[in-house]
Amino acid sequence: MEQLSFLTGRWTSDTPDEYQEESWSPIRAQNITGQFRVLHKGTPVFYEFWTVEMDHNMPVLKLKHFNAGLIGWEDKDKSTRMPLRKVSANEVLFEEEDGSTTLHYQRTGDTLTCTVHHERTGKDEIFHFRRQP
Repeated sequence: MEQLSFLTGRWTSDTPDEYQEESWSPIRAQNITGQFRVLHKGTPVFYEFWTVEMDHNMPVLKLKHFNAGLIGWEDKDKSTRMPLRKVSANEVLFEEEDGSTTLHYQRTGDTLTCTVHHERTGKDEIFHFRRQP
């Protein structure tokens, strides 16, 4: 779990039309939590909330997606589960249990790049963040 500490902090991406913010808490009690939000032209449109917890001696990212108004995507007692597949000093890969989606983070200095790969479509969503104080 300690290898995930490179993620901690507040990360943002800001363009004229869209603001993205991602925050990762410090690791405590073998647990890290976080949130992501997207504002389009100043209006909230999307949120994610997550935790990485030990599950059968393996870190597992468990997240929930929400539209504006906190309208959930997953059923109330379900979450998207992504066990850790690879980790190093500045890189981590989580993968959904069915292999349909991977979430890859890589940190270089004050830059954090997140790549979400969707196996079904073969498409990637790439997010570039800068570390904030």
